[in-house]
Amino acid sequence: MMRDLNLQLLTDISIEAYFDKSQRIRTDHRKALWRKSLIIGLIEMWLFNFQSEAQKSQWLGDYAHLAARKG
Repeated sequence: MMRDLNLQLLTDISIEAYFDKSQRIRTDHRKALWRKSLIIGLIEMWLFNFQSEAQKSQWLGDYAHLAARKG
């Protein structure tokens, strides 16, 4: 899977690097939440219920297709 998605292991696995990365991710999430409208978010959640199972599982992206081709 790592080869298919071109992923690499982290080289710096210190606790300081972990906390730094966690802090940056939380800050990015907080900024994104402030930009997103609550009304639009609720509408998106409501519309999600009407999607097919195939559409709901799209979060896998192209991995399923890549794995099938290489399999």
